[in-house]
Amino acid sequence: MNNKSLKSILVFEYYTASGITDQEIISEAVTMIDSLLDDLSAFSESELIDFHFLVSKDFEWITNKYNSFKPLIINNDLMDDDVIDNKVFHDGIIGNNILDNNVIDNKVFHDGIIGNNVLDNNVLDNNVLDNNVLDNNVLDNNVLDNNVLDNNVLDNNVLDNNVLDNNVLDNNVLDNNVIDNKVFHDGIIGNNVLDNNVIDNDVINTNITDENLLVNKNIYHWLSNNANNFDGVIFISSEKDMHLYNFTKFFEDKKIKVYGSDSYATMLCSDKYETFRHLQGIVNQPKTFKFTLTNEEKWKIAIKNILKSVQDHNDENRAKIIAKPLNGVDGEDVIVISSEEGVNNLKNIYPVNSVVVVQEFIIGDAVSVSLLSDGKTAIPISLNKQYNLLDGEDHRYLGGKLPYDHPLKDKAFQIAKTAVESIPGIKGFVGVDLILNDDVYLLEINSRFTTPYVGLNKITKFNIGKAIIDLLDNKIIIDSIRDSIELDNIVKFKKNGYELDIEIL
Repeated sequence: MNNKSLKSILVFEYYTASGITDQEIISEAVTMIDSLLDDLSAFSESELIDFHFLVSKDFEWITNKYNSFKPLIINNDLMDDDVIDNKVFHDGIIGNNILDNNVIDNKVFHDGIIGNNVLDNNVLDNNVLDNNVLDNNVLDNNVLDNNVLDNNVLDNNVLDNNVLDNNVLDNNVLDNNVIDNKVFHDGIIGNNVLDNNVIDNDVINTNITDENLLVNKNIYHWLSNNANNFDGVIFISSEKDMHLYNFTKFFEDKKIKVYGSDSYATMLCSDKYETFRHLQGIVNQPKTFKFTLTNEEKWKIAIKNILKSVQDHNDENRAKIIAKPLNGVDGEDVIVISSEEGVNNLKNIYPVNSVVVVQEFIIGDAVSVSLLSDGKTAIPISLNKQYNLLDGEDHRYLGGKLPYDHPLKDKAFQIAKTAVESIPGIKGFVGVDLILNDDVYLLEINSRFTTPYVGLNKITKFNIGKAIIDLLDNKIIIDSIRDSIELDNIVKFKKNGYELDIEIL
């Protein structure tokens, strides 16, 4: 693929490449990758770019109308029943993880950021050999001698009440449940969970379903073995489970050009509270707080005090607060709280030790601004009306309409531009969520392709996907994009059951 005369660029969207058929998200995923492929098909042969589209076998049909792309099909059937019985899955996109055919024999090789770890084929006998598994201290209380785990690491007598030390697990992640073989990891790639079958070789990552884990293994496996064949990559992914950051960091570490934001920007924007902190004093934002919902429940008192303060200073309609996951997307698990009972109920909605952001509730028009950025200068393209369902515990993003006319449009553009330009490394397509009432309030920044892209693809006078590649290859300057922005008509895009309907008005 690295032909000397051609630049080889990998193109993919996370869900369609993984084969994940989550009905809540797949309609957007398919429509977004279709829009990107449509844009990139505008490159001519004379431009010497060789595009390769990575997709799972389940979504191979997407390639049918794009003859200029070389499809790379991930066959999810590679995971047979024997491998499923030996669940050994690692979300180690930040390193090189090789899960080969010997998984059935329990051979797992890691090359991640914590060092080179080797588990040999005696896992069933509870023997584990490794090299500096966790930078010299794997288990506390001197379980390790000379950085080598002795033979019964997985034995309950060794695991009993021992806690993995710094940089791998946070405070009290392992409790007395370790004796029941429950091991929890809180590493840079997100929250990974080893379930209660560790001794039976079930090693499960991230808080998602087994089905997703199977396909995650395949896409990560494929990338680990093939990414070096490409000069660049343009991909679509969300912040959920830190996938956006993980992919970005993975390609950066392999010196593969990413036609999008860098890992610093994606990490910052994936964390709603860190985004808030970074933008304090730069743009107007709702008051925002972060809490870990522990069993001690001291957080309840603090959140109730915030609610009381909001109620004391606002009328009845604004006397509310919102709780949402630190890394959530598309309004996932966003809760509107107007009473102490609502605060108490948070423990029934979020798992113990979940990290949530709590914000004052701002009434107004929910909108977003779509922008393009070269890493220094950002250009607003459109103001987009958002259709959101917001009803107590039920909050969902349903779609939108663009371009949206509003008296505060110019100010919204300026706020979004200022915020994006304040974060180093934001490049390519960016979406900024705002609330407009008597003023403009910034809610969050998405350093990635967002759903309005599918609408812009239908009505822009210029080609967004091509512009991103040309811009980041320094073939054009961002001012040339400013001069070419013109939107024909109005387009509405809205979820309809499991479909995303697009209508040009």
